[in-house]
Amino acid sequence: MQRLSAENLADHDTGLDTLVFRRTLLRDALLERARAAGRLRQHHQAAVAMLEQASGIQHGIAERMGRHLLMSGHAVPALGKLLEGARERYLRGEKTAARRLLEYRERALRRLDLPERDALWGLGWVERANLDLESGRLREVEPLLEKTDILAQKYGWAHVSTRVRLVQGRFLHRTGQLARSVEVLKAAVADAIEQEESTIEARSRVQMAIAQTRLGQYEAATTQLNMARDQFVAVRDPHGLADCDWQRGRIALSEERLDEAQQLIIAALDRYSEVEARGGIAECTNGLGDVARRSNRLEHAEAHYRDAMKLLDAVGHSAATIPRLNLGVVLVGRDKSVAARRLIEPLLRNQDIRDRPALAAAAHLVLLAAVAKAGDWAAWDHHVGRAGALLAATGIVDRDNAFLAKMAAENAVQGGEVDRARSAFGLAWQQLDGLGDLQGVAEVEDRVRTLA
Repeated sequence: MQRLSAENLADHDTGLDTLVFRRTLLRDALLERARAAGRLRQHHQAAVAMLEQASGIQHGIAERMGRHLLMSGHAVPALGKLLEGARERYLRGEKTAARRLLEYRERALRRLDLPERDALWGLGWVERANLDLESGRLREVEPLLEKTDILAQKYGWAHVSTRVRLVQGRFLHRTGQLARSVEVLKAAVADAIEQEESTIEARSRVQMAIAQTRLGQYEAATTQLNMARDQFVAVRDPHGLADCDWQRGRIALSEERLDEAQQLIIAALDRYSEVEARGGIAECTNGLGDVARRSNRLEHAEAHYRDAMKLLDAVGHSAATIPRLNLGVVLVGRDKSVAARRLIEPLLRNQDIRDRPALAAAAHLVLLAAVAKAGDWAAWDHHVGRAGALLAATGIVDRDNAFLAKMAAENAVQGGEVDRARSAFGLAWQQLDGLGDLQGVAEVEDRVRTLA
């Protein structure tokens, strides 16, 4: 090992006692020598022993261990490590690599000729459904989860069923079914507690908190995040801790506690950076844009949103439309309505947006404010109708929705369309009422009375 390192043929981390070859030809030559000597299995076992010392410390170790375990004949632990490696890849924004690794794992399952009743099949399908969800392949998620759940019930895969509930909860949230999402995630938490799966329990609590936040249930969401955080501390999960900080930051932002929101989002950004979670880094960058926008620092907000767009586009993240919508809000606020329409109108032709009611409603509200500036009242009628229907169907409440509806209403007043303005003020009132913002509700009511 020392000789390979000294001759710059491999990198040797003395702290972790791991070896990474710089030249694949050398690695292949050593594999061929081990094969010729009949020591190939022992070679892979030795690699596993070395990698075990770095497990949980370095990224990519799980995947490498999985491949070596499989080649050394230890199939069951190999399949678990490959699944862990795929999740690592996905969390780092490497979705194509994660998908390839899941396919490699499934080919291994077929080669091993494992029967249908083996839960190892189901665990892989759940991870694939999760990856499809993050990649925006919503129409592929539901049938895969349904198939997995049917087999889980048939063969008694209790741990698989719990993971199915977790992904189902995320899917329901993504498609605007927030109340159902909370109920499904409560079931996932209960199952995880019974099975003593603390990490799955914590992840389910985070997802429940996200849905509760969209419903304006901030106290309940904070309770779930605090419980999840304690569990992530116990299992030393830095990505989970980052998720908790990020979601707590979003709640603080929704409650206009801007300094606290910024501190929490920066803490989450630091944690995501430590684990190289590019999607999380981008979402936090977008969150800092929200803080800047709420502080009326619109140029800073625009810069953050553009950075977040680039980062999310680079990793193919399903949230890539969110900074675009936020940038649209900034453009409307800076009286650049034409630019806002150019940016947002194409989004509504995107199937991913149409499948996600929360984003679609936000897009219609951005455009509502923009078309009022242009006096395009036919477009107004379309956007106010669609936004109202989507918000009513999902129960989503958001301070930005109220802000956009009020902006649109004021633009309509300036255009002499008082009745149309009242309809937009009505949407703002509903959002503020759902948020429990009594002062905001009173301000809207006072403004509407001045229009009489």
